[in-house]
Amino acid sequence: MKLLYSTFDKIVFRSASNVTGGNGEIFLNERPHPAPAAAGGHRVHSERVAAALLLLAILFACGVGATEPESGPDGRTETFRLTTVYAAGMATVPTFRRALGYTMHHGGDVTTADKSNGHDKHADQPGARLPRPWIPVDLSVAPNGELWLIQRLQQSPDFDDMSECPVDAKRPADCEALLGSTVTLRQPQAAKAASVANGRATLVIDYNAWHFMRRPSAIAFGAAQVWLEPNDPGAMHDKRRLLDKRVAFKNTFATCAEHRTANFSDQPFFIGPTLWTADPAIYNGTKGAYDWSNGAHLDMVHGTAYCMGIAFERDTRYWTFNGNFGALDLYDFGAPHFPGHYYHNNATVTRYRFGDNALTRLPNVPSNMVLVGNDLFIADSGNGRLVAFDTAAKGRFAEFHFSLPPELQRIQVLEGVPLRDIASRQTLGKLWGEEVAPSGLALLNKQTLALANHASGHITLLDLDGKVLRTIDTGLGKGIGGMTALGGALYFAHMVTRKVYRLEIK
Repeated sequence: MKLLYSTFDKIVFRSASNVTGGNGEIFLNERPHPAPAAAGGHRVHSERVAAALLLLAILFACGVGATEPESGPDGRTETFRLTTVYAAGMATVPTFRRALGYTMHHGGDVTTADKSNGHDKHADQPGARLPRPWIPVDLSVAPNGELWLIQRLQQSPDFDDMSECPVDAKRPADCEALLGSTVTLRQPQAAKAASVANGRATLVIDYNAWHFMRRPSAIAFGAAQVWLEPNDPGAMHDKRRLLDKRVAFKNTFATCAEHRTANFSDQPFFIGPTLWTADPAIYNGTKGAYDWSNGAHLDMVHGTAYCMGIAFERDTRYWTFNGNFGALDLYDFGAPHFPGHYYHNNATVTRYRFGDNALTRLPNVPSNMVLVGNDLFIADSGNGRLVAFDTAAKGRFAEFHFSLPPELQRIQVLEGVPLRDIASRQTLGKLWGEEVAPSGLALLNKQTLALANHASGHITLLDLDGKVLRTIDTGLGKGIGGMTALGGALYFAHMVTRKVYRLEIK
């Protein structure tokens, strides 16, 4: 029996023969992220910490290692190590309901509510600044090697997607819960976790994250640079040029949202992916260069409600998991617009639908997607499976849809391209147990996919045809969200412990 990993709250052991992690574990404390202690709880916690430290000292004196050997499918001895990379913080956010109507299209200040307005009330505390935990959701690697985390604020159980920020200002509201943010994590391979205090973590909330980064579910880095020409419509305002020469926006990425609309929550469906640049001179939480500026976004198209995953193809083309229709939506943003501009009319959107074999959204569980050659691999969370889609297939025309005014984006709908099963619910259930909810998905190397189970904390390695290579029990339990790979290691967000972890497999 060997030590797998330890914290002040948990010590986990596993026998070397246990590949799937179903047996042989001993927990000093079964809660990986304990709730705040009640009266007298500090003494109990201290006793547990003391016991843990004593046991660790005894174990290391006996030569127990910090990584766990396991047997691979060909008899090799393998090990892995789990390390905390970042711990999410809290946000103190204002109630800003009355500013929102102007901000959505004109760039008003979302961080300042009209304090004289008696209708600007939160259900519990009128005009309060309320602390909320950030929930890590998904990860992507920037071209410069930085690890980017996207996170959302915890949603109040007193509201649903329709009621949390309604048009009627007299009704209770929880508008502030809609904000999303990013955290840039530098040197993610370091032994010590990144933090704002040590200068290796930078949190950014876009000026109008309420609209452009609403309740995010996914992030994907894209082209190293995209160009905007002086004569492009997105570089004009009041028939005047905003640029003297073409400019390049570097390190672009896209995000999408798990919500029905980017406007007031009881308005019609109107939301979709947003294009950004990671350039800190632009993406820094400020309003922008002009009085009409609306944050840092480079484009947004409002054609995909309840987006659960996103994957970069090329240029400004991204695939999205449409959780509202169980479809795949391919976005070509075309040329970007000036940062914070309002021109959103040059994109093309193609939707692939699958009839009785549709994808299925599992609320609050991201569904990662990875493009390998022409194959788009999809963690179909709601159906408990891993599937692949041939992006080179043509499909047959079915119909056109249009997004709502003022955009009226035309959406071409295609059929006839099947989803290919890579790992079924039955296959994954044998590895993970009864609850199967694939979430994180990453390409560990050219021939190996890593697939995480949100419901149990397991991570399974498979080849591109679905052959199972290995399954690891992280010991963290329910909560794994998005996942990515960097430098031969896996990085994943955990939505319950509210941390980002590095999993090194040796």
